[in-house]
Amino acid sequence: ETDFTKYMKVLYRIAEMEAFMSNYDVSNQYYYKMSSSDPSHRNIVFLKKGLMKNYFMVQQYDSAIYYGDQLLQNSRISVLVESESNLILGKSYWALGQLEKAQAHLIPLIDTSPTEIGAEANYLLADIYVSQKELDQALESLFSLTRNFDGQDIWQSKAYLKMADVYVMMDELFQAKATLESIVENSESVEIVQQAKEKLVEIDAISKREESDEQ
Repeated sequence: ETDFTKYMKVLYRIAEMEAFMSNYDVSNQYYYKMSSSDPSHRNIVFLKKGLMKNYFMVQQYDSAIYYGDQLLQNSRISVLVESESNLILGKSYWALGQLEKAQAHLIPLIDTSPTEIGAEANYLLADIYVSQKELDQALESLFSLTRNFDGQDIWQSKAYLKMADVYVMMDELFQAKATLESIVENSESVEIVQQAKEKLVEIDAISKREESDEQ
């Protein structure tokens, strides 16, 4: 008699390993084997979450949305799986240009997920607001990220970089420069500091052009 519990664990581990190596099509094959071998609640959640993430990674956003919706329709999923599903759905709709649907999935994560998921949701919302020319709203999302997500250093640093971009769009170059200089002084990320320095060079170039135009 087949030990389905052990068999399912093997399928799941192989699916995860293949996804980790970016072999998403192969990974999906093992998730589909899981679906045909044991339709238990726990395994259905695992395989649908795996398929949702894999399809997102290969930019098949409609399929990612399909499995994300399937997960959210399951009243027995954990809070973490619900948050992960909303994030993937928000990012997928954002990639498809369906901004209102993206916001509908991202906004709830701001208050319910004080983790990396919530931090990323705030950042994505700021991106959406920038694309809609709602710059004050974008700043509000970025301020929320920097204030309310202690421990999310990378996302907070990215938020300050984005904040500087928004200030430039608002023609507040002094504020943008001050924000970037703060990053250079305080960030522990070499990559983030380098990006801040590059943006400072761009701002100096803008300032010089504006001074030249005034003369």
